[in-house]
Amino acid sequence: MRVYLLGNPVLANTMFEYRPEIGHYAPVRASVFEDQSGVAHFTYDRPSILFMHFQNDEVTAIGRLLHNRMSRLAER
Repeated sequence: MRVYLLGNPVLANTMFEYRPEIGHYAPVRASVFEDQSGVAHFTYDRPSILFMHFQNDEVTAIGRLLHNRMSRLAER
């Protein structure tokens, strides 16, 4: 398994300004692994879910944006 930290420093800095504790969740973690059957998997934290509990509209909007980007990456 390989674990990656994926992020955009500009978006991260914007979120940190609203809620510094978001640093625990940003950048987004993703992993790639092969199961016992030899099938490759790409998994990632869902930013829209992680960020919405901060109850900040700007942070939630960025979480949705990042979630959409991660979804598109996963589809590729």
